[in-house]
Amino acid sequence: MILLLLAAGRGSRMEGYTDNINKCLLIVNDFPIIHYSLKIAKTLPITKAIIVVGYQAEKVIEYINLGTWPFPIEFVFQNEQKGIVHAMQKAFPLLNEDVLLNLSDEILIKSNINSMIESFYKDKPDFICGVMHNCSAKKIQKAYSITLNEDGKITKVLEKPEFPQNSICGTGYCIFKHDILKYLYNVPLNVIRNQYELCDYINLLIQKNKTGYTYNVGEELININTIDDLNIIKDKFRKSSMKMNYEK
Repeated sequence: MILLLLAAGRGSRMEGYTDNINKCLLIVNDFPIIHYSLKIAKTLPITKAIIVVGYQAEKVIEYINLGTWPFPIEFVFQNEQKGIVHAMQKAFPLLNEDVLLNLSDEILIKSNINSMIESFYKDKPDFICGVMHNCSAKKIQKAYSITLNEDGKITKVLEKPEFPQNSICGTGYCIFKHDILKYLYNVPLNVIRNQYELCDYINLLIQKNKTGYTYNVGEELININTIDDLNIIKDKFRKSSMKMNYEK
């Protein structure tokens, strides 16, 4: 399985914090945000990592090249940031296996990603969307909602829903079979956001009768999109023993 880690975005909602630095390099508990994704990746059955870079790419590459990784790493450039699917399209020529998608601005606490991968190969769906359960409407409104049928199959996802219909919150941790990646190029441009969006790709897969399930990714996941998000995760580290879990 290939890790596809997206680290190209600037973080335009970070109110000046990212004027000279990529959001994924902002420090949380002594480490850049991207450190936490790579720390988890070290524990996974990954054959290689493809990291999509763009804004302040040289600094991101420099940081990653300072580390020692149990898998080879290749970098892909997304010079114009036009959404998650656009980044996946840029990486597509290197994606010759099943793919674990991960966003570099997410910090996951007490990861279940290993067991999520095991479930993927055991149950053999076309894709899995990693989720958090029992989430507030406010949290889901910042991410995406997921609708399931009585068999637990995903029937619809919705980006930033105004009125979430349940307490399931989608995350950037998703697994896709290699043979459905070709549909990335069928995803239409979202004319409102001028981006090619993950939810549109997932809904396209559903329309093509591809089977997708959800899997709980861990104890807690925070997607750092704003200064408030950054302060929340910093505060959690200060108030808990999580700092012990993320030593180098």
